[in-house]
Amino acid sequence: YQTELWLDVQEPDAVTAIEEARTNAFSFYPNPANDKVTILFNQNLQNSTLKIYDNFGKLVFDRAIDETSLTLSTQDFASGMYHVQVSNDDTVMRKRLIITHRDR
Repeated sequence: YQTELWLDVQEPDAVTAIEEARTNAFSFYPNPANDKVTILFNQNLQNSTLKIYDNFGKLVFDRAIDETSLTLSTQDFASGMYHVQVSNDDTVMRKRLIITHRDR
């Protein structure tokens, strides 16, 4: 039986962990949302883009960010899980949003 294990492990060239500041770059409420959702941008996100994808990966919303908050009607969105993405030249940040229409 072999008692020693040798691994050829190389250190990565870049750090790949998500920094806490990036995960707090934007937030939204309420989650789950019914008829509207408010998205708050906590950092300077000029030259950034807000995209929302449905659970199948289809792009359902795409807009350049030029404000610190945005209230978005969800009436035209089907109930389900969505992926909210904010990106710029350097960073891509994603969070999940649930939309539930209680009156449908």
